[in-house]
Amino acid sequence: MGNEKGPLWDFFYPRTGTNTKHIRAVCRACVDHRLKHPPPEWGETASPTNLTQEESEIRFSRACDLAGDVGGVASSMAAHILGYSGRASCPHASQKAIAEATKSQASTKARKDSGTAAVPVTAKRSHATANANAKQKQGHFEVISKQKSTYEPDERAAIEMQATRAIISTGSPFGLFEDVEMKKLFDMIRDGTGDIMPSRKVSGGRLLNTCAAAVEDELKKVFVGQEMGASTDGWKAQDKTSVNGVCGNVNNKAYPLELIDATALPKDGPGLCAQFCEIIDKIEATYQCFVTHFLTDADGGSLKGRKLLQKLRPYLFALSCMAHQFQLVLGDYFKAWELAQQIAEQATSVISWINNHSKVRVIFDKAQQDLGKAVALAYLVACITRWTTHFTAFARLFDLKAPITKAVAWQRAAIIAAQVGAAKSTEEVRLREDAIRHCDIIDDPHFWNGLEQVLGDIEAICYATNLSQKDSTRADQALLAFVGIFLRFRDHPEESVKVEMLKRLEKRWKDYDQMLFLLTLILNPWEEVSCFGHNANLDHFKITDLAVQVMTHSLKPSSFLTHYQMYRRLALRPDFNGNAGAEKMVGKAMGDYLAGVGCFQAWDAHHKILMLLQERDPITFWKGYLKTEARDLALMSITLFGIIVNQAAVERVFSFVKETTKDRRNRLGLAKSEKILKVNTQIRAEHRAAGLVKDRKVRQNHKAVETLLKVPRYGNLLQDQADEDPSERGRALVSSPDGWRVEMARWISEAQEAAAEEIEDEDAEETAEPMGPVRRPRKWQSMTLEKLFGTSPRKESLRTRVSRRAREEEEMYMQVMAELDAEDDSLDDGEIEIDDSE
Repeated sequence: MGNEKGPLWDFFYPRTGTNTKHIRAVCRACVDHRLKHPPPEWGETASPTNLTQEESEIRFSRACDLAGDVGGVASSMAAHILGYSGRASCPHASQKAIAEATKSQASTKARKDSGTAAVPVTAKRSHATANANAKQKQGHFEVISKQKSTYEPDERAAIEMQATRAIISTGSPFGLFEDVEMKKLFDMIRDGTGDIMPSRKVSGGRLLNTCAAAVEDELKKVFVGQEMGASTDGWKAQDKTSVNGVCGNVNNKAYPLELIDATALPKDGPGLCAQFCEIIDKIEATYQCFVTHFLTDADGGSLKGRKLLQKLRPYLFALSCMAHQFQLVLGDYFKAWELAQQIAEQATSVISWINNHSKVRVIFDKAQQDLGKAVALAYLVACITRWTTHFTAFARLFDLKAPITKAVAWQRAAIIAAQVGAAKSTEEVRLREDAIRHCDIIDDPHFWNGLEQVLGDIEAICYATNLSQKDSTRADQALLAFVGIFLRFRDHPEESVKVEMLKRLEKRWKDYDQMLFLLTLILNPWEEVSCFGHNANLDHFKITDLAVQVMTHSLKPSSFLTHYQMYRRLALRPDFNGNAGAEKMVGKAMGDYLAGVGCFQAWDAHHKILMLLQERDPITFWKGYLKTEARDLALMSITLFGIIVNQAAVERVFSFVKETTKDRRNRLGLAKSEKILKVNTQIRAEHRAAGLVKDRKVRQNHKAVETLLKVPRYGNLLQDQADEDPSERGRALVSSPDGWRVEMARWISEAQEAAAEEIEDEDAEETAEPMGPVRRPRKWQSMTLEKLFGTSPRKESLRTRVSRRAREEEEMYMQVMAELDAEDDSLDDGEIEIDDSE
């Protein structure tokens, strides 16, 4: 290669290569940067002053070595300045150098494009054919690049990008288009298409990075300047790695943000608190937003870490996921009532018995068809990790009570024979005893009565769990669902269950951020104070004080806030721009709001308009007061109603990552899995916005929603769950009563451990002495659910129904059964139950 100088050499130093014929080039800008910022290991030669000629040359040579060299050709030098695949552009290059490099690359591309056109290629000649006649000469042929002639560069780029999005959207492997049959398929659509489809390396590398970068830019636009919430939870990946998922929620929409390898990270309270702080700081720095609330689950380490986080950042709402809390309440119920455990175990055993014996299941399916069902319903199986599925499974079993009891009453011998089959000896005895035991359970009226009671009890809890799994569940909605459960068990017929459940519910309510839940409920213009009983003693003065006053030990960093009121709590935020007069304005506006005077006097007219528009969003209500004298109260209310009290988005991340990193794809790594997750989330959001996804119907798991929780705002609370994926960690099904007992024992053990850790934490807090000077606080006195809602004038509309089925429905069913049995003069279910009990 020659040593011809070109325009780019003005920005490079020449350097000798491996031999005298090859010349290398070193970027002048990079060398100058190294000379101006030398590393400390250079020692005395680090300073450019008072150096000899030899020392200066040594210093220059070291700077060239650090900068690195490239090939001494225009293409290599231009690539160094502008960057290329897998490497960024030179950060020190001047604008003049960039312009010259761009010009050089453009001219090189023009020469290549002209060189790839159809050109004649003649065969090589030898001495034997050099003087051959023209007729004997080999003919020439044209080489045409099929890729270049079929698609333009911009078309190729668009096809590659769309192919990558299709791979991510369908969950296919990145080598999908390397398959020969796939190439044939695309060549049938248009000749040459198969050759331009991206390879595994390209689609899983450069194109995936491009798609992920575009999604990240969109996220920054969505989050910038917004108040948002963050949530995190951990799970064990396919490759046994501990992974923490982080999601953000802004404007009632959840976005996955990060996957963290937590295998080597501490799991204790202080360690998790440090991780939480790091997550929040990173989100605020990356997306230029402000995190108002942070959610985790309620296990020991997360609970302690969240409490420490609350002390370090008192303006932050560190909450426990309410969906998890309702799941724990369901576990409390089974622990509080031994009969409920027994009934649940028997129901699980019956379901498993029917599903595990196909010949027996055929008899029960035929019984369903005899009662008028065209297609026999399946016998649902509960999932271990989702307690709400136990209600669905038990409810289906109860719905099929009529055909099941009918089959056992009329065909008991056939059912036993179907299970025993051709078995002999001890196996025959075992199968016969098993069939008889399950038939006795089905024939026992006490089992069905107990199952109905259990369904009535757990339906309210499961319904509240479903409500709290959406990405827009507010604190006031979760509180009313919790109150509905409380009122249900307050009137429970079993005194021991009533006492135990009320004690457990009050204990959980004591650990909640009561000020957030109560004030959010009061600031809901459709509620205000209508839900509270007269024993609550929440007059206008106390509520105004709740919204304004502050109660602290000390505001110094060395101590912490124990209890504090809302406005001054939010005033501790670093971005707070209020003043001393704003506090008085909030107090006055709160009084006007409760009294319905001042700017709130026209609420009746606004209420009618919003009812016509079918709009019950309190945020819309408070946005209408941003330009009034109640602006500060409106801003605080919008912040509170923007707090989402669940982390269901992280649960959906679990499911997606689990499906993505299956056995054959468990080496993707967290970095690539995170990019796939973000791109897939954006694709699904785009499809929903464009109406390309078929709307999922609202689930009808509860047959009497209006009587279950007669709270107006709950009418449409489940509707926007149609766009969400099920939040499943796994699909381990309860296939036997032993499995149900094992899971129940594990649940109780974990709950006891968590309770012990919580007591230990409370003792540590009580014995800790506050550092620094303190002043006498006015503490927020925790109020019980009984005091707040026990004498509520809306008690009948807040509590759940007494039984799952109305008596009229049961009477209608009994009448149908009597008509069906009349021909055979058989006893109906009611008469059979009386005989058995006798």
